Amino acid sequence: MNPRHLRWLSRTRPPAARTGSWRLTRGPTSAGRALHLAHDCLHAWKLGAHGRVFELLVGELVADVLEHTGGTVRLTLFYEEGLLRCAIEEDDPGRTGERGLYLVAQLSCCWGSTCTPAGKATWFELPVRS
Repeated sequence: MNPRHLRWLSRTRPPAARTGSWRLTRGPTSAGRALHLAHDCLHAWKLGAHGRVFELLVGELVADVLEHTGGTVRLTLFYEEGLLRCAIEEDDPGRTGERGLYLVAQLSCCWGSTCTPAGKATWFELPVRS
């Protein structure tokens, strides 16, 4: 995997980057909360016109992770250099559901899953024009 895809998962962010990161609790409203967070970030970053596909993929991926794994979940959204990025970090390396990954594979420019010290991170990127 190309290291550039993972550099944004680090806790050090360039000053020009826009980022948000939240711990999601497990429950029936968590996927909806992730959608609201993605929506709010896109509007704060003045990227609202690009939001439908991004919000769809965030919601699907969060719902799959919450349904098919256990443990803590962290949602990180990031915008830099014309790319919107989303990562779902979890401390359970269990398998993510197929529907969310199918949509991510079809609609994003790139995506992947990688091991982290605490478990794994599943991520995707979408190109945007600001």
